Amino acid sequence: MPLQWKSYELNEQAVDDISESIGRFLDNEGIERRNAVRIRLTMEELMLRIIDAKGNAFPVSFGMGKQYGKHAVCLKYEGEAFDPTSGDDENWNERILVSLGLSPDWRYRKKNNTVSIRISGASGQSALFYIFAAVLAALLFGFGGRFLEPSVREEIDTILLTPMMGGFLGLLNTFAGIMIGFTICSGVLGVGDSESLGKIGKGLVLRLFLISLSIAAFSLLFASLFMDLSFSAASVSGISELDDISKMIFGILPSDPVSPFLNCNTMQIIVISLFTGIAMLTMDANGSTLRRLVEECTTVTQMLTSSVCKLVPGFVFIALLRQIWSGAAAKLLTLWKPLALICAAVLIITAFLLLFTALKTRKSPVFLLKCLMPPFLVAFTTASSMSAFSVSMEICEKKLGVKRSFLEFALPVGSVIFKPASLCMLCVLSCSMADIFELNVSLSWLFAQLNIPTEALLLAAAMDVVTDFWDTGFNVLLLNLEIFREGYTVMNER
Repeated sequence: MPLQWKSYELNEQAVDDISESIGRFLDNEGIERRNAVRIRLTMEELMLRIIDAKGNAFPVSFGMGKQYGKHAVCLKYEGEAFDPTSGDDENWNERILVSLGLSPDWRYRKKNNTVSIRISGASGQSALFYIFAAVLAALLFGFGGRFLEPSVREEIDTILLTPMMGGFLGLLNTFAGIMIGFTICSGVLGVGDSESLGKIGKGLVLRLFLISLSIAAFSLLFASLFMDLSFSAASVSGISELDDISKMIFGILPSDPVSPFLNCNTMQIIVISLFTGIAMLTMDANGSTLRRLVEECTTVTQMLTSSVCKLVPGFVFIALLRQIWSGAAAKLLTLWKPLALICAAVLIITAFLLLFTALKTRKSPVFLLKCLMPPFLVAFTTASSMSAFSVSMEICEKKLGVKRSFLEFALPVGSVIFKPASLCMLCVLSCSMADIFELNVSLSWLFAQLNIPTEALLLAAAMDVVTDFWDTGFNVLLLNLEIFREGYTVMNER
């Protein structure tokens, strides 16, 4: 349908009414839920900026429907030119919208301001829809292909399936490393200056690192209690094992600036990005220019990585098809055990950190849970931490009393470097893969390498799909909990 317009006097109640209308419209049109939440939050922010600039009860017209063949939500208002999408206070959620092609657009013509968001394509199906479609297609072709001669299946696998799978992994490694580098660097630059990093950043980053390390250690030990792991001789020989651990520790230091990105060595990329970001912060004269350049590069690499990730259903189809033809698909049924262990480990970690924070800050655990539920539910239902960003900012500032100056650094940086539930999933899954595929492991393997063999990638992908919503929700909840505790500590020290 064409754009349908309605007039409002813009105030907080009108903002709520328009936001609810946007939600119903996008839901009826089948727009993917996580994108719908992002669009609603961004339009709310833009309307609040208009109120700040023009005052309460400012007359506007709101329209939604089809525009130029795309779904669109628009806001019109008369008067002098005012662009609510610009400014130095651009929020994290808007940057994510840019990378998704959902960024707001502002135009001024004949004394009329128009702010609009157009959604490319008609109604978008959820990524899970395509994953499940790929699984069904793989089951159909997989079991149907069992009637082919084994030599024919082997030829198809060698000539077509294996190269396609290798090509996907190659593309992912190519852009993922670069994206990680720019994202970490952008997070450091988001501090503002080197003095702020020294005052705020060191304590927070160190705390998040130590907590992540503790969570990884607990998850590995917890999983190992329920797995039949075969330890290599190196884990028994103290000298050999210490040598492996020593090499592991010093192995995070890159030998050159190129090979970490070529090999997608995440730890080395993080080290390079942190040092690069800190160096840029010291260049006060060119800081803003460098920051904008890094942000633009971050957006580009996120778009490229997002484009590659759209091929994930194809990867799932190929991987599952190969598993069925090789007779190894039955191993998917073994995923119930790591799934149960992941859920149990995350709940134990959450309960411990919640009680510890309650004791440290003298707040009731029930009060903390009540405050942290809104961002948790947004992240859990959308599988997107960025969708919960604005809600987390508001809850931490207004209900938990964390200073906004601290939040503006802690929340974006923490969203990048602190993934406790995802880390727990990776640790438990790695132990599970070692158990299923009967790999020999050592202490250094358990605490650092976490190698998932190529033949286990399908199981890892399936587990990632199943736990995506769960992991994202608890990542956001635990991050907000840590930010509150750190912010409480900083305020009391002052």
